[in-house]
Amino acid sequence: MKKIGLIGENTDKSLSARMFNHAFKKHKVDATYVLFNVPKMGLWKALEGIRHLGFEGVNITNPFKIMTYQYMKMQGWEVTERAENLQAVNLISYQKGRPVGFNVDEPAFGIALRKRMQNPHKAVVVGDGGVARAVIQSLLREFHLAKEELYIISRNPGPLRRVFPGLNMYRPSGLPHAIMSKDVNLIVNTVEADISYLLEDMVGGDTVIKRLKKKTLFDLCYKESSSLWQSIGDVARTIHGTEMLIEVCALTAERLGFHIPRASFREGLK
Repeated sequence: MKKIGLIGENTDKSLSARMFNHAFKKHKVDATYVLFNVPKMGLWKALEGIRHLGFEGVNITNPFKIMTYQYMKMQGWEVTERAENLQAVNLISYQKGRPVGFNVDEPAFGIALRKRMQNPHKAVVVGDGGVARAVIQSLLREFHLAKEELYIISRNPGPLRRVFPGLNMYRPSGLPHAIMSKDVNLIVNTVEADISYLLEDMVGGDTVIKRLKKKTLFDLCYKESSSLWQSIGDVARTIHGTEMLIEVCALTAERLGFHIPRASFREGLK
């Protein structure tokens, strides 16, 4: 039986195993998808251990994408050009007899967004981790936004600024209201938190619903629990984070040699 895994913190909340194992069963693939809960101090040991357990590959999720890239570089392991540019890895393949690091977040985000939105004019990205890097790169390269058309909300902008010099970066609650009231038509959330308070600050308190009209909100962390977020759906276009997750699963499968339709991963969410 072939094995694929997921390394991260709190992976018991992950939807990936359900999606992959449903797809494997449906298409009679002799494989399984395994979750690994790993503490931050245990990442290096986990990467070394899984390397010797006969896995086809492992996905990497928060908070380890940047740390995994750093470890692979220290070990002299191969990383692809995309992963190198982002300095973040979310898939390791062991199929060549040695680890190779990939980043499929960037193309996954681009595919998911392109299916639902053709032309973002200006965009706000909330977060500064590995997923945020992939989102920024996709918006710059695939959607051809200029750096001055991107606004990043970051608690720790230093590392991100080294990867993307020249971007507009703001601390939480620091984004000028005027930006949101004009040409921004896409907001992407990459943090595992309710961003309602940020939306209120960004667009000016009581006018939040009015000013979000005709904007698209892409929540990559599936957080839609607040009353504000629920009401946004009446005036703004929302994209659920599972749309990107489906693309990550499909691209992971393709990279590891499994030919599974995207519809099968979507069925695994039900």
